[in-house]
Amino acid sequence: MKPTVVYPSVRVDAAGRGVVSMAGGVLLVETVRATGLDRALSVALAP
Repeated sequence: MKPTVVYPSVRVDAAGRGVVSMAGGVLLVETVRATGLDRALSVALAP
């Protein structure tokens, strides 16, 4: 099975809106990846 990676893309916006939510999303994704939870979930949910 080929893993599919879906991470939020980082976008730069001069208006400054959404910066905090984007930072939170990136932090969450990096934490999940660093702890190995992404691989564990992939294995657990594999058919």
